[in-house]
Amino acid sequence: MPRPAKTPPPKPQPEAAPAAPTPAPPKRKGKSAKPPMTPSMVLPKNDEAVVTNLMSRTVADPSVELGPPDPVVKLALDFIVKTGGGKSLGSLKTALEALLKNQAEKGEVMQALIHESYMNDVPDMLQAKDNARRVFSAATKTKDVTVTDAIAIWKLSLEHLERTRSGVLKPGIKPVDAEHVGKTDVAKQVADKELMLKYANTTPQGREIIRKKLFKLKQELKDAGMVPTKSGTAPSPT
Repeated sequence: MPRPAKTPPPKPQPEAAPAAPTPAPPKRKGKSAKPPMTPSMVLPKNDEAVVTNLMSRTVADPSVELGPPDPVVKLALDFIVKTGGGKSLGSLKTALEALLKNQAEKGEVMQALIHESYMNDVPDMLQAKDNARRVFSAATKTKDVTVTDAIAIWKLSLEHLERTRSGVLKPGIKPVDAEHVGKTDVAKQVADKELMLKYANTTPQGREIIRKKLFKLKQELKDAGMVPTKSGTAPSPT
């Protein structure tokens, strides 16, 4: 009786190459690799909603770099932990003293810097307002203005006029003195200070000579139809 043929043993299969690791999404640079908040898109029905969507897109984009955290926040957290746990401040004491000394003086300087920053914003804001006004004015005069458009324009115009009347055109606004304009001339202030230093040690006789010369100059300006003022000269009123 013939023997059954033996099944050949299976050939060893080559080991499968390990799967390539899934590339990790680019990490957000900074202290934290994860977004600090969850994106939340909303209907852009007002300015707050528009900014909400802008921030949500920023949070969802891992390539956007976050700025560095405020070092003062870390100091505050360390201070709370150490004082709450009854621990010594150690080197934190030096950092706090360096940061917190001369608060009044630093506050005054910072307030002045903030004021100057806002002053620098004024021309840009005025120009942006004027550009928006011109576009708004042109849009209200087009031929395709609908009744709905007209009602919205009417309401917005009334609101703007009321804000202007109560906030800008209110009574009691004092006119700007010409002397104030002169005080903003830094070059003139420096020149006046240098002139004062030049005659700081002048004798009484010298000051009297200067007084007479100034009196003569004022008379000449008056005869020429110019009225001397503290900040310069102005045409004499007719």
